Amino acid sequence: MKIKQLPEDFVVEELSSIGPKKKGPVSLYLLEKNNLDVLAAKGEIRKKVKSKQATISFAGIKDKRAITKQYLTVKGKYGDKLNFKTKQISLTHLGFTQKPLKTGDLKGNRFTITLRDLNKDQVKQIKNNVEKIKQLGFINYFDSQRFGEALLEEGFIAKHLMRENYELALKLYFMPTEKISPERKKAYTIIQKNWGKWKKIQNEIQSLDGIKNELKVIYSLVEHSDFLKAFKIIDLKIREILMASYQSYLWNKALSQFIKSNLENTQEVKYAAGKLIFPKLETEDYNTVSHIILPMIDKDAIFRNPQIKEIMERILKKEKLTQEQLKLKKMGNVFLRSRLRDIVIHPKQLKILSEGEDTENIGKHQITIKFDLQKGSYATVLLKTLEL
Repeated sequence: MKIKQLPEDFVVEELSSIGPKKKGPVSLYLLEKNNLDVLAAKGEIRKKVKSKQATISFAGIKDKRAITKQYLTVKGKYGDKLNFKTKQISLTHLGFTQKPLKTGDLKGNRFTITLRDLNKDQVKQIKNNVEKIKQLGFINYFDSQRFGEALLEEGFIAKHLMRENYELALKLYFMPTEKISPERKKAYTIIQKNWGKWKKIQNEIQSLDGIKNELKVIYSLVEHSDFLKAFKIIDLKIREILMASYQSYLWNKALSQFIKSNLENTQEVKYAAGKLIFPKLETEDYNTVSHIILPMIDKDAIFRNPQIKEIMERILKKEKLTQEQLKLKKMGNVFLRSRLRDIVIHPKQLKILSEGEDTENIGKHQITIKFDLQKGSYATVLLKTLEL
């Protein structure tokens, strides 16, 4: 099965919880982009705003290789002045709001996805599993895109912060990857090559664009050589994402181990952070899983189910952490927040829109499906479930 063979195979439409008003100090827009990441789109919009300081806010980050429709705000009464359209991006003024959008200001997302390179047996399996998912739902795991730059070969940056290994955490943060912009990648390569030579790094990267926050971190190291102090200069939202990503990994791990321990017929599926364990799409198995309560862990989280408690303790021991270390006492205003997360999620309006010969792969078949998901749930996990 091929996903995202073409950008138009994966269409995401944000379902907003905020409606436009006729007046307000903040301009609200609909952003439509094609095969473009959010940072690149933000850069194009900044050119129109003509101010590097303008506050541009999104409710959520969408996939790059996709056609996406989402809302954004720009602080100020710009109105129609920012409207524009290119081959990859368009911005349309909708009205005004009282406050800028913040992460989570959405009800969910609507997906229209074309699955390609299917044989007849796969088509039959997907059609059967669509009907089962309508009835049972699917396991609400976090998927690979949750982790982004937070997960590297050396592990999660957050784990090293919790162990108070601040130099390693900062060095990992500055690891050049394919997921970052060319300018940042160039800066990070210089930082890695000259680690510890802060003045030299400062001189070599200060002329680069788009690395304002990174420069502040290096300035701090030039002055103090204090890795904790320098790490706390990193943008607050990024630090929160680093923490939340690791918390999500621990939740996935605990749920996978619970499923493996309690059900006989399970299936492993690889993803960026290891393996996810799925139950068979059967009523009895889903009833066993859906009734457990598994909070997102923080320093105060209480696991009332003895088996869940034992599983989480075992995971933390393997991670060489204690629950108390999750407190992040020295990280200031960054901390983990415990909350409940649904074990099983039910997509709304799940249906097959079309099926037929694959227009891109000779002799193969394609299926297009459509569904809505609440915020925080992953369409790619539903797609994994279709293949079980």
